[in-house]
This record gives sequence, C-alpha cells and structure tokens, in this order.
Amino acid sequence: MFSYATPSLFQSDLNQARLGLCCDQDRPVEWEARLIEHIPLVRFALRALGELIWSGDEDGRARLDPILTAHPDGLLAEAFSSDLAAYGRLWLSPQLYEVRGTPLWGTTNVDFSSWLWGALGEMRSSRETWLRLNPQGFALETLGAGGRFQPKVDIPNDWFRAFLELQGALTRPCTRLRVPPMDLLAPIRFLRHSKGRLSPRALRYECHPEGWSIVLEPWEKRFALRADQGGEPRILRTWGRQRLRLIEPLLPFAESVEIRLLGRAMPHFYRVQLPGMSFLLGLTGWGRQSFAAESGYSLLRGLPQAQSEEALSTREHELRQKLLSPYHPLDEELVRRGLALTDLDRGQTRYRPLTLQPLDPKVLYPPDLRAEEAATLKASVQACWVQEQRKLKSLITPQGKVQRELIFRDWKIQGECQGHPLELVVSEREQILFGRCDCAFFQKHLLSQGPCSHLLALFESSRDLRAQNLPSSLEVREVPSRQEVGEDGEE
Repeated sequence: MFSYATPSLFQSDLNQARLGLCCDQDRPVEWEARLIEHIPLVRFALRALGELIWSGDEDGRARLDPILTAHPDGLLAEAFSSDLAAYGRLWLSPQLYEVRGTPLWGTTNVDFSSWLWGALGEMRSSRETWLRLNPQGFALETLGAGGRFQPKVDIPNDWFRAFLELQGALTRPCTRLRVPPMDLLAPIRFLRHSKGRLSPRALRYECHPEGWSIVLEPWEKRFALRADQGGEPRILRTWGRQRLRLIEPLLPFAESVEIRLLGRAMPHFYRVQLPGMSFLLGLTGWGRQSFAAESGYSLLRGLPQAQSEEALSTREHELRQKLLSPYHPLDEELVRRGLALTDLDRGQTRYRPLTLQPLDPKVLYPPDLRAEEAATLKASVQACWVQEQRKLKSLITPQGKVQRELIFRDWKIQGECQGHPLELVVSEREQILFGRCDCAFFQKHLLSQGPCSHLLALFESSRDLRAQNLPSSLEVREVPSRQEVGEDGEE
C-alpha cells in the first residue's frame, strides 16, 4: 500500500509553471528542479506516460500510479497500463534541468491523476517551468485542483509480478533493430486510419535479402525498414499493435528508435531516443495479455538458487551505499527481489526498490505443479498440420476499401506422452483451443482448469513445428459481388 498527503498539482500563470508531484509518505523523496531545455518534449513524454496508464481500462480496472526514481544522474518514471499489458519507462537526463537545494534521492510512487494529465497540456517553453517531488504534499496550494483524491492505494501482487516478468523479458536474447523514426511512424498512421475488428491482426517483422520490413495483417500492407542490420531470412509475428499509437506523438521529434523482438507471440519493445531523454514502450505478445501472467519468459526460471537473506541484505546495503554511482555489475538476485532493474545498454544494475522490504518470489509465484511436471516429461509429436478457413472481406484503408481473401489458421497436433494418446488444436496466437488426453486429470476437468501436464508437454514439443509465418490474406483479382463479401467495421 502507498499513501499520499494531498493530490499532485499543476499551476501556471503568464510567467511560471509548477508541476508538483506528491509521493508516497512512507518512501519520501524530495527533489526540485527547473527545466531548462526541451520543455515541449518533456510535456509530450509525460502525457504519453499518462495515456499508457489509462489504456486498457475498459473492464473497470483500477489504475496504478507510476513509480519514480530520482538519482543524481537522472529522473526515471515507470508505469504499467491498467491491464498490465503495456509498460512505459521515461528517462530524463540532468542536461534538461537544474536541481535546486539539497535533494533526498530515492524511489517512490507518485499521484498521477487524469486531471493532472490534462493540465500538463499547459506546459509551455515561454514560461519558467519547475518540477517538484514532495512527500508532505501541497495542501496550501491545491485549492481548486479538481478531481477526487484517494489517499491510500492497495497494490496487487500482479503489479509486482509484472515488474519481475518485464525484467525477465528484457534479459532474454532478442533481435535488435535500430530504425529511423519515420519508418515506424508510417505503419502506425496507417493503423490509425485503417481500423478493423477482423482477425488476423498481427504485425509481422520480416527479414529478406533486400532488408527488413513491417507487414500489417490482414491487408498484407508492407512498409520498408531502413534497419541497421540484416541477417538470416526470418519472420517474427507480434500482436497488440494498436498501442504503438502511444509513441506516435514522440516519433516526429525522435533521433532514433530501437526495436527489440523476442520472438513469435512474445513481448516486443520500442526505445524512442529523444534529445536529453528516452521513452521505452514494452508490449506483451498480444493485446490483452498481462505482463503478470505466467509465461515462458519468466525471470525466475533458469536462475541460480536464491541467496540467503543475510547475503541478500549485504548486497542491498552495498547498493544503497553506492547510490551516487548508480550503475553496478548485473545482479539478477536483486532484480528478482524487486530491489533493482537492469540497464541492458550498460549491462549493469540500477538500484530501484519497488517496496520497502524485498519481495518474496514464493508469495508472488505460487508453485504450478502441472507446469513443473510438464517440464520433466518428453512428448513425441506424431503429426502436426495447419487447418485453414478462408473468407472474402472488404477492408478499409486510407485509400478506400480493398478486397482481400483472409486466411484463418489453427494448428492440429497429435502425439503421445507416457503412453497417453494426445490431441491439440492451437491458434496462431499460441492459445490452446482444444485438447484431448485419457489421463485422470483431463477426464475429470477437461480444460476447465487448464491443460494437463501431458498436453503442456506436447504443446512445448511442437512449438518449433508451429513456427511457420504464412501470409494472412491474399489479393482478390476479381471483385466478387456484394453478397459474397463481408464489410469490415471499426475496432
């Protein structure tokens, strides 16, 4: 739980603007600085972080305030969307501001309301602009600030687990592309004017001898990428592409964009480098998947045995004492206990505690006995083939409607594990749609409590066979009659 004395505020007049962020009273941070460069870009970046926080709240989920770290070498703000499917990290360099007084460095949560997000639109380079962090609040200055204030917020375990899973994703091997910002802006703007509710809706990154490109399904619309590297021909399919619009306002001002791709239906990351700052957008494998969900990129899998509490306490104390030199050798144990994050560009660890006390992974990750058992089993794949359904649809594009033949695919797998005959149907989005096994667990629950360990073992054994990235639609050369074509609507 974190608590605030008063709401955060934004005040401005003809000559001066002040952004006062109220932080958690139990984790005080005091910091005040005057912005001296790129004030409009700071405004755009803060508003992008705010839009990310409120994205994905259609189901009435409570928003979770950002966590902010003030260190001598910069200001770091991190936040998740309300459904924990998108992550944002804003880094401000000291070249953008001048710190006043003697700051109290540290990490804390800050109140970031929708009212404050709207008020940030008043930040202007023509006014002297101040940023301030304060645990005591701004009680004498918040008259008329608007909005209802909730002083205490309970933090769900999913929020902590999402941070750990995110670190696990960032530490996995990946394909890294550095591209000009305008190359990414073109497909994002195409999606803005070509919304569709029909599957397939993946975003494919394709590497061919002529170079990299982005392909949008189901239009099969291709955009060339002037990437800084080539490589073996391959295709990486991702989902959740609509949230790329969160970085759209930043791209016209960006110096470069680095894209990190973990693999098919795995998280993808976009690091937008701006003058004096950077914005990292992380998206899960597909639209509504949460970073907190159990997944194959969990940080806790494959790491050494946890250190003793005494050894961990010693390492944390060392890191606290070296706060003025915030980068240190990579320490996975401190990361998985929520005490630090990794900076992959430097290959080092930054002290950033999520809570006052180290997290206990045993509480955040109750044992999944079926998954653990499946990891020890060997399943043989006897057959694996794709099932297709094709439909003619009229799709909306910025140039008007086009006719495409959409292709919907599922994978059917047959195999055996420990003498049990198995059958699986898996969607292109790596979701188990159907399964069959004659073990006692499956016969009692079917799929109501998830697949049995034998089906999980077959699912993993067939992963490489399912990794075929085929076109999502085909061009229709002869325009069919209206009765044969379905109209595509908006999402």
